[in-house]
Amino acid sequence: MNSHIPGPAALINNCSIGGDVNQQVTHNVNFRQDPPESQKSPTPPAQVYNYCRRLSPRRLKGSLLRAFVLDVSDQVVMKSLFSAQEVETIKSAFPSMPQLEKKFLEMLDRFVDVESIRDLRCRLYGVVPRSPDACVDDRKMVEWIEQVYWNTLYLFDCEKKPLTSNHNEQWFNSNIWSRVIDTLFLSLPSVDNLRSEVVCVATSILANSNRTDTGGPDNRRKLGPRLDGIFRMKNGDKFEVGAIEVSKSFDSTTSTKWIHDSKKLRFALRDMLLRLHDIVDTCGDDGVIERLQTVGILNAGLKFQLVRCWAKRKGGVVLCKASELLEFPTSIEQIAHLGTLLQAMAIVKKIVEAVNKEVEQRVLQNDRPAIRRTTVPAKIDT
Repeated sequence: MNSHIPGPAALINNCSIGGDVNQQVTHNVNFRQDPPESQKSPTPPAQVYNYCRRLSPRRLKGSLLRAFVLDVSDQVVMKSLFSAQEVETIKSAFPSMPQLEKKFLEMLDRFVDVESIRDLRCRLYGVVPRSPDACVDDRKMVEWIEQVYWNTLYLFDCEKKPLTSNHNEQWFNSNIWSRVIDTLFLSLPSVDNLRSEVVCVATSILANSNRTDTGGPDNRRKLGPRLDGIFRMKNGDKFEVGAIEVSKSFDSTTSTKWIHDSKKLRFALRDMLLRLHDIVDTCGDDGVIERLQTVGILNAGLKFQLVRCWAKRKGGVVLCKASELLEFPTSIEQIAHLGTLLQAMAIVKKIVEAVNKEVEQRVLQNDRPAIRRTTVPAKIDT
């Protein structure tokens, strides 16, 4: 490990930005100047600052570390900062995925060993009728699963073979991801899944935190990025807990489009998380911060990836973690992929539900506390 980098426990548990570091990491930092004496033994977020100082302006502009986001999936950055053992320690600190109920997994088991289109159709027709007295959540999950499999069956059986043809991103949204993602979120009454070029409110608020005047191009109100989807709580303050980015095709994880969308999504998730931290910060529960996450989805053609952002303490480095790359099946032989994809979506819903519950319990059902401005800067700029 590099001698100037602190241990992973310090990075995770002692993330506060303060003192000279907080004063230096501003919008007009000159990275070519040496740090003052007070920064010879910097705090953990200052290690990110020092690492950024060594980057060229071009690399700094595109770096997640510029916004104090440490992507534990980025092997280049992680190896530059930590030993292999420390990387594993940091990854293990990230909250584990929520567990799925046995009943839900049993619903998917009905389709695991499907052998043909005819077999899939027979199993869908042969679904056991549900009791009208069944749990509403269970009934909606079953209906969602069946809708996705019926839609997949239709795509498999279509003479056009649409799943192996080229389409624009709206086709994928309308014919695939709307069934997999949007239909599921209809069963979550307290959260909206807004679609198509939705402005990120959290980034807008952070970008305008120092705005004090109007008139002229320098004083215009800044807008956050436009995303292909945002999970937003149904309340007047537009609290956001997740986002979606979509593209029409997937070349590789090193393609320009994938890298751009990945960073765009992570920046937005970080801003959403910081706003949630501010919302619950004065509610008297020290543990609530580490129970908050934001969750994102990357869709590229038939590809699907789940991304989560989390921080143990308010006001410091945000950790970001991506799941394995999943794919919507293109033939009946790949039908098992669909079950894995639906499990990932059920996890997304559980995370959003849990975060929404934490915020509602501490803020929305009580008198809302005064929102304090976060101590984390919007960006580190040259």
